[in-house]
Amino acid sequence: MAKLALGHHREAADAGCVRAVAAEFILTFLFVFAGVGAAMATGRLAGGADSVVGLTAVALAHTLVVAVMVSAGLHVSGGHINPAVTLGLAVTGRITLFRSALYVAAQLLGSSLACLLLAFLTGCGGAAVPVHALAPGVGALRGVLMEAVLTFSLLFAVYATAVDQRCGSGAVGPLLVGLVVGANVLAGGPFSGASMNPARSFGPALAAGVWADQWVYWVGPLIGGPLAGLVYDGLFMDHGGHMAKLALGHRGEASEPDFFRGVLGELILTFLFVFIGVGAAMTASDADADAGTNSRQQAGGNLTAVALGQALVVVVIATAGFHISGGHVNPAVTLSMAVGGHITLFRSALYVVAQMLGSSAACVLLRWLTGGHVAVPVHALAAGVGPLQGVVAEVVFTFSLLFVIHATILDPRKILPGSGPALTGVLVGANSIAGAVLSGASMNPARSFGPALAAGDWTHHWVYWVGPLAGGPLAVLVYECLFMPPAARTHELLPGQDQDA
Repeated sequence: MAKLALGHHREAADAGCVRAVAAEFILTFLFVFAGVGAAMATGRLAGGADSVVGLTAVALAHTLVVAVMVSAGLHVSGGHINPAVTLGLAVTGRITLFRSALYVAAQLLGSSLACLLLAFLTGCGGAAVPVHALAPGVGALRGVLMEAVLTFSLLFAVYATAVDQRCGSGAVGPLLVGLVVGANVLAGGPFSGASMNPARSFGPALAAGVWADQWVYWVGPLIGGPLAGLVYDGLFMDHGGHMAKLALGHRGEASEPDFFRGVLGELILTFLFVFIGVGAAMTASDADADAGTNSRQQAGGNLTAVALGQALVVVVIATAGFHISGGHVNPAVTLSMAVGGHITLFRSALYVVAQMLGSSAACVLLRWLTGGHVAVPVHALAAGVGPLQGVVAEVVFTFSLLFVIHATILDPRKILPGSGPALTGVLVGANSIAGAVLSGASMNPARSFGPALAAGDWTHHWVYWVGPLAGGPLAVLVYECLFMPPAARTHELLPGQDQDA
């Protein structure tokens, strides 16, 4: 791991440093102006920022502006626009502490000016500038933990898709960072506000003169960000070491660092996937309870928000984890890869254990963070849909998922290399919408197990094991037997996994 780089005050006179600090000021100004402006706009429109539609609009605005600003500043300053990102990179020596301090000052100044300008332009004064606040029932400690987890997921994605050269995402990295921000806003917005950025919280607080719980939005992100940097750099970053090739399916695999990284990667990635995905579903269910309505319009908006959250987080997690463990986060994917000879059965078993633990921990933490006031939603069969019909639906949905994974990631003839995770996420979102009137479209036993454990509701839980574990491997057998050219059936192990001796 790189050591902390202190830097020197002479950096301030360097032209490159001056350009970078100025870029952080401008980029943060533009990011906060668009993000806070979107929140103010939704507050004036029908439904307001507290509605699911309003929250989705805010999440989408943050997704877009983060992707653009990070991309615009990547070659100048790194496009941090966030003190948590700056500190998260400083702890692994990727930026000096002296420059980090200048970056943070520029970010705070840019955010403050953006919010003061918004208050002036709207003619409503600082009172109209929305500030991050904890929801009723969410205490300060829960807010800190929520922000720490959300910021951890943000920095983990930054390291995996923008810092780690093995990812190969290139110019797509900033987009993936924007996607995880949008997904986190959907998941954590109604609870802690999902700031993930002390500068994003500081500017509105200054303009509005509201400092209640402001420390939460510093402590949480400044814990979660650096922690993610240390974890990724220490456990998953390739620093030039060479791992021994191990025998297929042998318990000796468990003692190898590469194996440990893969299993731990699945644990962390599944935790983040479920935390954000289930958090988005809890947001929608809480909106239903507040609205006291079952109208089709309300239900449609909630379903869209949940599907969007699932799609965004799948895109980011699959991309971030591909070079570490394959980015399965799903026992059905793991079993299917084993059937196709892309992962050993021994590793598969430990992957599934890690996935179950990650999902369970995420749901238990969500239940605690929300104080038990928002129920953890479990997958359930729709009215009139029996267990057999539910199994068939899950088989079809999971078949489509693994078919797309094979066609867009594993098949060497794929048309758009590197787009597989994005296409997989799009399909998951589409299936989530299509499955709402059937089985809920779990496609993932771990995604169903965690909520069932946290809620203590095991009704028809077996459906969400039998269906995915039948549909996934079936898709692999069909694709490899019927569509994969014989010359392409190499059965090579995926990145982060052991080779045959």
